[in-house]
Amino acid sequence: ISTKGFKAYDIRGVVPSDVNEELAYALGRSLAFYLKAKTLVIGHRHPSERPSLRDAAVRGMRDMGTHVIDLGQCGTEMIILAVAHLKADGGMMITASHNPAEYNGMKLVRSE
Repeated sequence: ISTKGFKAYDIRGVVPSDVNEELAYALGRSLAFYLKAKTLVIGHRHPSERPSLRDAAVRGMRDMGTHVIDLGQCGTEMIILAVAHLKADGGMMITASHNPAEYNGMKLVRSE
């Protein structure tokens, strides 16, 4: 797993060298483990976001025994709102944001 894409506020990089299904799975498991999460939410920014990244992250979360609520296409603010409103332990946004098409990444959120 490459750590090249880890930034201060998110994980972003070129697919598949920096960001791939292996990383998404590990982040899903790690988020669930770190938060001792019973429930996590997940979403993606655009229909063209790589569904395989979302699927791998969800698989990692579920492998830790975590219930996952998939919000589908939404903005990062919806992940933050859903974590609070649904009383989830945290969430993950799959997003390439404003980067070129060969990039993708994740933003992680936890409850306060």
